[in-house]
Amino acid sequence: MDSKVAQNRSAFHQYYLNRFPLRFLITRLFRIFISGELSRRKLVTMMVNSVCEKQGCSNKDTGILRWAVNTNRWQPTRTEWLTAMRMVDNDHERNRINRYIYKKDAKHALVGRLLIRKCCEHFVGSKRFCLYSSNNSESSFVDNEDQLILERSDKGKPILIEIDSNGNHIPYQDFQFNISHSGDYCVLAADSSTTKLGIDVMKVEYSGGMHKLNDFFNIMRKQFSEDEWKYIRQSSSDYGRLARFIRLWSLKESFVKAEGSGIIFPLSKISFVCPSDLVMPSQKSRFDSIVNVLNGNYNSQQTLSNWIFEESMIDPKHYVSVAKLSQNSNAEELKTDRDYQFRMLSIKDLIPDFQYSDLHSFEDESYWIDFCQKS
Repeated sequence: MDSKVAQNRSAFHQYYLNRFPLRFLITRLFRIFISGELSRRKLVTMMVNSVCEKQGCSNKDTGILRWAVNTNRWQPTRTEWLTAMRMVDNDHERNRINRYIYKKDAKHALVGRLLIRKCCEHFVGSKRFCLYSSNNSESSFVDNEDQLILERSDKGKPILIEIDSNGNHIPYQDFQFNISHSGDYCVLAADSSTTKLGIDVMKVEYSGGMHKLNDFFNIMRKQFSEDEWKYIRQSSSDYGRLARFIRLWSLKESFVKAEGSGIIFPLSKISFVCPSDLVMPSQKSRFDSIVNVLNGNYNSQQTLSNWIFEESMIDPKHYVSVAKLSQNSNAEELKTDRDYQFRMLSIKDLIPDFQYSDLHSFEDESYWIDFCQKS
């Protein structure tokens, strides 16, 4: 083969791989299969693995995503920040991100939006997503074939909406997603096997100083049940008590976020029982915590057995809880042999290489200037 032709073909393959990575991999695998060098079973296995690897799947079930991004490690360049802001595809949402005073919070908000975009593309393909409102002309970005858009609920929660032929906005229920951020991380959980899903991440730290921890507990006294306070205070060290407090608070937050507006009673009436020790970063996720809803007199309680709570530590200081309403009548079966490890993503995973081109089309340099001026 002529060397120039080979060089051009190699350049084309590299461009195609950057632009359509999954299509490129699957095409190459199929050609190997046609040549007789690959069995049908091996072909299917390799195609599934390729999809999982490229899309950032957390385990072999592509209907379940657990992603985490360390935003503290990301020191954005001008190109990265403007490209990421352009990918938001909505002036209202970009301005929402831009209003944060601190760089840390702006990075959390932007990465959270990119995680949602990547999640939606994983489940429904490369749709054109935008934050829709009746006063936002950018809703016209969605064409007749792409009727899936991102809105925000009355409480500000990002939700995926399907628009039918009559213009009705219907919540898209094929999968659920939720994000959270705290400390150094922004995390996302997504699941196609539930109608209710919530996630919460918390950094195990107390900025007020350990000598003030008991005062802080007294302030938070009404947010926990008596049994929960017993569990917290059973630890022999301040750090242990703080870690148990964080664990329970994260479980409550994930449950409340999953329920949404359905929670109409005080947090102290949501009482968690944690039979196992705190999970460590090197260990598999915990699934044995249960939630009880206490009645008004606190003398009786109802165990919500159809809820599953995943507990993980993504590093020695960050605790994550995922609350999921089981569609199975026996939720215990779903807790067996499950290991939903969080996949660590970088900003490169959220911004494909080909997105860095044509930056001149994004004219608002002020977003980068404003970010540089943040604390």
